[in-house]
Amino acid sequence: MGAEGGLLAIAAFSLLGTSLFGGAAWLLMVGALFFLQLRRTIEGKDLVIIAGLTLAAVLFFGALNSGISGGTPLIILTMVIAAGGVVAIAIIFRLIFRLVSRIM
Repeated sequence: MGAEGGLLAIAAFSLLGTSLFGGAAWLLMVGALFFLQLRRTIEGKDLVIIAGLTLAAVLFFGALNSGISGGTPLIILTMVIAAGGVVAIAIIFRLIFRLVSRIM
């Protein structure tokens, strides 16, 4: 989910800019993906396929990566950092949940 969110952010901000509209479009896309995951419409393999297709689209369509000047390595680095950030947040929430459940 984090990698997909990072790729969608690159695409949304390249097409729509850093305005309120670009941020709202990004939040809408990530929210839709989250909702589809919550409803079990898309699961593990489906999300990997979607992320691969989004990565290919961002890499090969110049309009989708015009907002980032580092080229392919920076796009992939952004994707990896976003994925790692989401994993770290999930681990922290899981640890807090375990701590609170042991106390209560």
